[in-house]
Amino acid sequence: MKKVLKIFLWSVVVIMLILLGAGSLFIYKVKNGWPVSYETDIPAIEFPSDRKAVLLFSKSTGYRHSESIEAAKKAFANLAEKNNWFLYSTEESGVFNPEQLGKFSAVIFNNSTGRVLNTDQQKALEQYVEQGGNLIGIHGTGDNSHPGWDWYNKSFVGVEFSHHPLAPQLQKATVVLNPVPDSTWIQNFVWRQRISPSPKICSPRSRPSKRRAWHGSIMNRSRSIGAIP
Repeated sequence: MKKVLKIFLWSVVVIMLILLGAGSLFIYKVKNGWPVSYETDIPAIEFPSDRKAVLLFSKSTGYRHSESIEAAKKAFANLAEKNNWFLYSTEESGVFNPEQLGKFSAVIFNNSTGRVLNTDQQKALEQYVEQGGNLIGIHGTGDNSHPGWDWYNKSFVGVEFSHHPLAPQLQKATVVLNPVPDSTWIQNFVWRQRISPSPKICSPRSRPSKRRAWHGSIMNRSRSIGAIP
């Protein structure tokens, strides 16, 4: 009987250690991205001269919002067809070089969680934005999984992700876009709670232009974190 109890207890300990290890690995992946690799081959892209080019980047090394990513791909494909855009959709980071980035009217991070660009590619994107390029982030793009990239965290996202409700995820809220009549917007979304790290969230030159304020906390629509003009 003692032998059976001992085997049972050791089995429980082993299972607990396995669960603890798996949980720790999942948390690390969500917070930092894993496994991480960077594509450096520059793709061959033929940019049409008569259409605006849009880059849809869907790479993720952190938590992958698969359904949202696929839905966004379809949505932007439809928008591209409707508006006569040239849409370049990829999950490889080689396109983040100064020459090719400069040909895009907008760059969209489609739930791009974790570490997705190497140092040179990050600098290329920063330069693109500072020179007037448009950068848009969707949902998971604004989580806390981009460690070590100060420009991204301070100038693009600008605030720290805290949490969003799980039950229910979709909640109805009233948002006043501007302090003028007929500017109230009511919609069901996954509202993400964010914490401003300081009274001055980011520099006026590079701050995101589509922020929503609700009950004194920085909140963002799950479908658009913001765009840098």
